[in-house]
Amino acid sequence: MQAHQALVAAGGFANMILPTPLPLTVYARTVVLLELDAAEVARLAAMPSLIWLEPDGNDPYLLPPIRYPDGRTYLKMGGDTVDVILRDTGDIQDWFRSGGNRAVGRMLEAQVRARIPGLRVQSSHVQPCVTTFTPQNIPALERVSPRLSVAVGGCGRGAKCSDELGRLGAELALGRTLPAWATEAAIPA
Repeated sequence: MQAHQALVAAGGFANMILPTPLPLTVYARTVVLLELDAAEVARLAAMPSLIWLEPDGNDPYLLPPIRYPDGRTYLKMGGDTVDVILRDTGDIQDWFRSGGNRAVGRMLEAQVRARIPGLRVQSSHVQPCVTTFTPQNIPALERVSPRLSVAVGGCGRGAKCSDELGRLGAELALGRTLPAWATEAAIPA
């Protein structure tokens, strides 16, 4: 494959693609997708993305209703109570084949139901996911060669800002200067 410019925005899979690996740490995460009917989608239409900062240090996130490629609309909540590092391609592949941690999925669903009174769920699905961290605890938005750029490392916040990270990566690949805030840490490492 040839291209004048390329952008790698592949999250936990980035080092499988890049010619030289970046210093990334990939963690296993579990998500639960809660299918909503049209009435629930309408009721929750103004819902923002949320992060809970719990006393025990856990910080699960909840995304508002999103229509998925299967045509259904889901709330998505992700998190995990234990950080499991996925050290290589084999670990990542095994994790995605595992189906995720069912106990964590049940816990996440219970948290959503406790926080959204009267939530009507059509079906729920537990799935594996990953989160990718950089040493600086901010996304890596950089050129790795004159024709290759990366936008990787959501650092536990990528599910909520992945569209913007992709846009910033595209700006970088096009040779544009990123705003200063794009490379400043909002949360200390």
